[in-house]
This record gives sequence, C-alpha cells and structure tokens, in this order.
Amino acid sequence: AVPPRDAWDRLEAKLPKVQAPFLQEAAQPSSKFMAWFSHMARGAGHAFNRSLGDITMRKRYILGSGAAVLALALIAVLTFQRVVPVSAQTILDRATAAQAAQSAAQGIQHTRIEIYENPQAVEGKQAGTTVINESYYDPSTGYYHFLSQDLNGKVLEVGAVDGSFDYTALAEDIHNGSITIHRTPLNQDDVQKKLTGNGETTNAESLFDHFRKNPHVEVAGKETRDGRQVYVLVNRNFQTSKLPNGQDQKDFIGTMTMVFDAKTYQLVESETTVYKDGKEIVIEKVRFLVDEVLQPGTPVDWSLTNLQNVTFVDDQPQEVDDVSFETISAEQLAAHTNLYSQAFVLNNIPEGFTQEIVAMSNQPSDEPYRYEIHYRNASSGAAFNLQAVGVMDEGFIEKSFYDGSYKAANGLVLNYSSSQPEGSENGTAGMLTVPGGTSFLLDSTLSRAEVEALVDDLVPLK
Repeated sequence: AVPPRDAWDRLEAKLPKVQAPFLQEAAQPSSKFMAWFSHMARGAGHAFNRSLGDITMRKRYILGSGAAVLALALIAVLTFQRVVPVSAQTILDRATAAQAAQSAAQGIQHTRIEIYENPQAVEGKQAGTTVINESYYDPSTGYYHFLSQDLNGKVLEVGAVDGSFDYTALAEDIHNGSITIHRTPLNQDDVQKKLTGNGETTNAESLFDHFRKNPHVEVAGKETRDGRQVYVLVNRNFQTSKLPNGQDQKDFIGTMTMVFDAKTYQLVESETTVYKDGKEIVIEKVRFLVDEVLQPGTPVDWSLTNLQNVTFVDDQPQEVDDVSFETISAEQLAAHTNLYSQAFVLNNIPEGFTQEIVAMSNQPSDEPYRYEIHYRNASSGAAFNLQAVGVMDEGFIEKSFYDGSYKAANGLVLNYSSSQPEGSENGTAGMLTVPGGTSFLLDSTLSRAEVEALVDDLVPLK
C-alpha cells in the first residue's frame, strides 16, 4: 500500500527514531504492531531509509508505488458483460500463484507502472498528477534500479543498488534538470543481506493477502479491455455512523477494485474512488504497462551512470541513536498533548484489562509526541492498542485503509484495514483519526463490533 510514497515519506520522516526500534523483536513497545504497519507501507520510506542507510528497507521500493501497495488500492462505475461463475477467492488464489511463479522465475524483474493520484479528491478528469515508475530488480544479486518520471519525461525520483553503493535522489535533490545523487557505501551487513536475500519480503502471496482475507470483495464481472479478457473484483466501502438516538447509519463512501488478466491472472489495473458531494471521484488509478521477467544478464544501468546532468555526492552511513522507552502515567502524557499531539484514553477500562502507556524517552519538544497506549487482558489475551502517528494526509488514509469505516458519536473516525494484526485471526486493524487533528494506528484482537464499542468510549485526555 502504499500508499503514495510521499505520504509514507512524510510519516516516516516524523518517526525516524521510533520506527526502527519498534520493528525489532526485542523492543519493549509493540513490535508486532509496527511490523504490521510497515507491511502496509511496503514500497515506501525513502527519506527514512536514507537516514538509516538501510538497504533491506530500500529494496522494497523496487516496485515504486507498485504491486505490493497497489494490491491494496483500487475504481469506478463499470458496465460488465456477464456474471462470472468464479469466486473472488478463486481468482485471488490464482493471481497469487501466478505472481509467485513469476517471482520465482530466474531473471531480472521489470515493471513499468502508470500512476494517477488525486489525494484531495478534486473534481475533473485530470485534476491529479500522473507519473511513470519503472523498476528493475535482480533477486540473484539484490541489485535494483528505480526511476520515476512525469508524463513529460521529467525525472522525479531515482534509486539504485549495484552491490557496492546505495544511490538515492529524491524530489529535493532534483532542480532545473540537474540531479544530485547521494551515494552511500554498503556496509558488511548490507552486503550479506544482498548476497543471501535476507530481508527481501516482497513476495507474491503478500501482494493479494489483504483482498484474499476480505469477505467484502466481490466478482463484479468479466469484460474485454484492450483486446483481452479480464476479471474485475470490487470492494464497495461504507461508513457506519453512530447517531444521537443510538441508531446506526450506513453511507456509501467509495469503491476499490482490482482488475486481473483472465488468462494469466496478472494484476492489470486498479482504481480507488471516494464518494464526495454526491459524486464518485477517482483518487488513484494504476495501470501496469509492463510486468515481465527479463533474461538473466540483461544489461541494466545499476549505478545510474547513463543519466544526464548528474552529480554524485558521497555520503557515509549514519549511525542510528540508541533509543530507550519508558512507561509513563496518564498525567505525564497529558502534559504533552496539544492540537497535533492529542491523546485519547478509555473512559471505562473493561473489567480484567490493564492500561499501559509507553513513550520514547527524551523526545524533542518541537515535534509531535510519540507514544502507544495498550489495553490488555492477561487471562484472555485480548488486546486493544493505539499508537499516535501525528497528523496524516486524508487521501493517504482513504487509499490505504479502505475496508469501510466507522464514525463514532464522539467524532472519531476509524478507517479499517482488511488485514488482521499479526498473530490475530479475527482481530481488527485500522487508522483512528481525530477530524482535523492527529491519527492513531489501531490494532486489536477483538472484533469490529467490540472495537467500535471501545472507540465510542474514548475520551480526550486532559
């Protein structure tokens, strides 16, 4: 998912010292929680990765905003030719198998993807922006090459690994056609990961895992596009609101779709819409122009020497500061709250549950305060967790947490993910947002109905 890369860059830029420890199994806070979040962010985080010199994470954006994230987001009102006697589960299983076979094939993986983004849901046929992301990846060496351009051929972003160096140029490194590429030598750990393939988790099964486990996905039909037969899978999203009289109101909020080749089961196209002011507006549309495996040894410019007007700047890997965490009281947390660092706690802690607040020690005073709140029942294993992640882009939330939403009577909005938190078969995951304010990653072992009851009970910490 994800999610547009610039949104993840902004998020990860805000969490440079928090995310890395949370992804380690030995961390005190919920490592599984952040591991689930990073899974949602597969394919992003360049600014964060530059600061860490982390080749493992950087390799994950070989698909650009590609298949791993695009499998989460997808679409418009279509006219379908006929009912298809094939289930959504069957199509997704076959698509997963097809992607697994392609990933296992010997050679260089090559994708070229057209991405239209309109995160603010502005009306108009071309209200957003369109980019072309092209990537090459050699699983046998760990080498990769990534280039993002607009429709006029202007370079927007560049990245590569050639076995000796990690190369990166982000938007701020490109001015008037001149490109400054930061070149960082790989350390021994990076080289070992490259040689063994450790850390490369972009696999076919994960691409469609969210849709496969989503009971709301339907087969909308089979049709002909560009001379080939395709299956169209749709997930229609609704928001349930709690009315003052205690009744629930259900409103249509948008549609997600995946389009697969009916013969090869490759992902062909995806689209995401939101329903706004009585109209369905496209906020993201993706087309896979090329998705192939080239012969081993096919020449690729892994070191970016073929680019024009390039200046290489040699950087050294930066050490990540040691981070410590501490358990704090509700009163201590309240001292750090403001418009952009809000805190909500349960007004009534369920019987058998305990409340624990964990925060990073010595946080900068001029940045949003980062913390987690955990509610756990030791005897039953039930858990309800919130992690503050600052103010999030609305378009990012709509595209990445797309499986319906719930608006509580207290005004909080929970956008669901179709995936379950790690280790939970029937749990709930999503992004909880204060309208106009901060957002919280939410994961729980509880059902959606149970989670919604807890969300209703959340009150501002004062």
